[in-house]
Amino acid sequence: MSRSQSFHLHLLGIALMVLVGILWSFNGVLTRLISPELTASHPMALVGFRSTFAALSITLCVLFFQKRPFCRDFIASGLPGAVHALFWGLMQICFLLALVFTSSANTFLIAGLGPMVSAFLARIVLKTKIPAYTYAALILAWGGVLWMGTNGGGLQGTSLSNRELFGIFLVCVSTFCSGANFVVVQGWGGGKNLLPAAAVGSLGAGLVGLIASGAACDSLQDFGLLFVMGFVLTGVPCILIIFAGRYLLAPESALIGRVETVLGPIWPWIFVGEVPTNASLVGGAMILTALFANEGANIYREYHKPS
Repeated sequence: MSRSQSFHLHLLGIALMVLVGILWSFNGVLTRLISPELTASHPMALVGFRSTFAALSITLCVLFFQKRPFCRDFIASGLPGAVHALFWGLMQICFLLALVFTSSANTFLIAGLGPMVSAFLARIVLKTKIPAYTYAALILAWGGVLWMGTNGGGLQGTSLSNRELFGIFLVCVSTFCSGANFVVVQGWGGGKNLLPAAAVGSLGAGLVGLIASGAACDSLQDFGLLFVMGFVLTGVPCILIIFAGRYLLAPESALIGRVETVLGPIWPWIFVGEVPTNASLVGGAMILTALFANEGANIYREYHKPS
């Protein structure tokens, strides 16, 4: 491959990961546009419909691009596939409920810690060496989370309600599941096709949500919003990440994907007037500083390895 071709494919990878981050970032504002009655009374219904549509999207993409039996690949993925499906389903349930219970700023900023949680878990499980700057970034980032929790990063006033604290707990669980999934994909499930497992995990989360809520979506607008959130904003990025990963270094993908972390709190601020509190802004600045410093250092290290 010529240098020009390699350059253009690298730009394609960057564009795909930027698109992934943008798509993910709109989940917050669309959640706010769903009718308050459905959100307040049946939050699990949101999980049910969104995750079911995500499962449909991933399944169709797998069938279209891979052109081979879906079930065979899932069975072949074995126990790693089952664990991946479990973590993926839990991640979807906890992330969407976090958006319901706490602010978009808190949710997206804490979820942005996923790559560093992955690195920490990889150190424990896969014995992967972690550079000192990643430990420093983790300390700074979790300091930002602590700042939000102790100085009032709530939706309205200056203090966090029990509901909002529960939302922060849920997004921490979601972030852990995201990091654990990385370990499954990179270690235990290495070389296996885990996309069908992601579809199964989404379907499982959808069934849990629909059964737990026992509610129907009577509003055509709510139904349309949940379809977009599931089919477009959750399912499509799963496929785009795979294509982008062919042309980018892992640290590059992680850094560019943080577009979601930056834009996620901005859209609700612009479109529905959900203004982040000072605590969320200060804590968020600490988290973003840690994220970008860590991923920037990773990229520098990758490009300056001895040949």
